[in-house]
Amino acid sequence: MNNKKNTAITFTLEKRACFGVGMMLLGIAILYTYFVSLSIAYVVEREEFVHKNSILSEEVAQLEREYLARSLTMTEKSAFAFGLVPVESRIFVERGTLTFRDR
Repeated sequence: MNNKKNTAITFTLEKRACFGVGMMLLGIAILYTYFVSLSIAYVVEREEFVHKNSILSEEVAQLEREYLARSLTMTEKSAFAFGLVPVESRIFVERGTLTFRDR
C-alpha cells in the first residue's frame, strides 16, 4: 500500500512538472512569435521610410533644378518687371548683439 501511495505522489508531481514545462514552452513560443512579428514590422516600416525618403530626395532635386534654371534667367530687368525695388537702407544684425535680455 505504501508503494501505491508513493507512486500516486510521484505521478502527481510528474503531472505538475509536465504541466509547468508545457506552460513554459507555450510562453516561450508565444514570445518567439511576438518578437519575430515585431521584427518583421520594423523591417517593413524601415522599407517604407527608405521609399518615402527617396521620393522626398527626388522632389528636393527637382526643386533645386528649377531654382538653378530660374536663377540663371533672373536679371535686374526681370526683377523690376516682377515689381521688386532696390532696398534703400540696409540693417544688418550681428550674431550675439541682439538678445531678449537686452530689452
